[in-house]
Amino acid sequence: MILNTECMKTKSILLFLATCFLLACQKDKIPFYEDVHHVYLKRIDGKHRIDYSFVYSNGAEYAILNLPVTYTGRLLEGNAIYKVETLADSTTAVTEEYEFSGEQEFRAGRYVDTLKVRINNVERLKSVNARLVLKLVTSDQFIASVRDSSQMEIYFTNKIAHPDWWNENVVNFYLGTYSDKKLTEFIKIYSGNYGDLSEDDKLYYAREFKYELERRAAIDDPIFENNGEKMTVPVVG
Repeated sequence: MILNTECMKTKSILLFLATCFLLACQKDKIPFYEDVHHVYLKRIDGKHRIDYSFVYSNGAEYAILNLPVTYTGRLLEGNAIYKVETLADSTTAVTEEYEFSGEQEFRAGRYVDTLKVRINNVERLKSVNARLVLKLVTSDQFIASVRDSSQMEIYFTNKIAHPDWWNENVVNFYLGTYSDKKLTEFIKIYSGNYGDLSEDDKLYYAREFKYELERRAAIDDPIFENNGEKMTVPVVG
């Protein structure tokens, strides 16, 4: 009985202290965690970075990039504004190469929304890899994270470059030795990430490329490498 009485006293004291704390929070208007919204940019493929090449866009004048944005706290009951700006010290892209709104609307009833950024395919991108760094900033309705999740790096170019997927396996069994000229011709057949394809699909597009080279040669209009040799591929079939 003595033990039970002591337990009851302890519970009563804890309940009293908790009640006092809640009343103090209400009086001083101390915000609870769920009433504070921290906005941040979600990782894409495990990182806060996007790489985009207009080389694979079939001559598109621009591209729209969708950056996922989320927040912590109570679910929004109405639309709310968050802010984003360019991190000037880290950005090499010039203003004509990108567009976005500095004030973005986070729609009610969702925890993930989209920050849309337009990048423009201008002449300069044929010789440079531009970098655009975006940073979330605190607004009246959102607190921007102070961690790296408040920033996103966007690299974009229209410069021909040896892609990572054109590896030794691709050289030996599908497309042969890499050259900028061969890549330019091949993406007329397939402009996606060849490395992500299944083996069957790799074989299919390599053969389609081979048939196109053979077709051009048959009408006396062969495609040559820059060194003057006729373009070929090793794929069988």
